[in-house]
Amino acid sequence: METSEPFKVHLSTKAKAKISEDIYVKKSPIHGDGLFAKNDIEKDTTIHYTHIKHIKYGLINLIPNCEYNHSKDNENCKIVTYDNRKSLVAIKDILKDEEIFVDYTKDFELEQPHSRWSK
Repeated sequence: METSEPFKVHLSTKAKAKISEDIYVKKSPIHGDGLFAKNDIEKDTTIHYTHIKHIKYGLINLIPNCEYNHSKDNENCKIVTYDNRKSLVAIKDILKDEEIFVDYTKDFELEQPHSRWSK
């Protein structure tokens, strides 16, 4: 299904999306793959969509946009929900090559951290 949005929905729990020009994906020292700043990112910048809500399929992960890792201690972004979309927004200035972290516990629609996860 073609849309004017920066993602294509294939009616599953995952959809391929266009990643921000300011972000790249690489192995994270925290867990699996992570998102990293390709350039400095200013506080309050909306980086990209991470999820969309579908009436039939629920929350759809936009890949690779939703591959940020969880951290309560190093949180530098938050997830903002508007209508049926979730966006990644910087809550502080982020330096080039810094990993993107979100505190998952602030949005109960996200997978919640397990006790063995890093803080």
